[in-house]
Amino acid sequence: MRRYTSILMLGARGVVMPLIVVLLLMGAAEAGLVFWELTSGWSLEWFWQESHVVWAYRAALVLLAVTCCIHVSGLGGSRVYYTMHRLRLSEWTVTVLLGLCYAAAFVVLWAVQVGILTAVTAYNAARAGAVPQAMFLLS
Repeated sequence: MRRYTSILMLGARGVVMPLIVVLLLMGAAEAGLVFWELTSGWSLEWFWQESHVVWAYRAALVLLAVTCCIHVSGLGGSRVYYTMHRLRLSEWTVTVLLGLCYAAAFVVLWAVQVGILTAVTAYNAARAGAVPQAMFLLS
């Protein structure tokens, strides 16, 4: 069991700090875009259809994917292959375990994006005097 935990921890160490940096960059970019677009007189419906906020999320997806590729390839100084051979695990097992770790990072990125967009919708719905059900329907 310690062999599998070692691979999971190796994957977590390689993705947690870059994920935090990507989340901070994405949050700052989206906050700036939301502030800029909604203060220039956009309605919420127009904001959802024509907004450029989605580009910040797409850039965050690409950055996280590049980070995961760099980590698993060993270019960033990680020693995935050394650990894999030292623990005598098959490549298939390592691939599945690291895939689970990286998939969890993408789920966290997606959840933060959903939270940001829900918060923007809730703020604008409250500013317009809408009820909570309207905020849910707008989201």
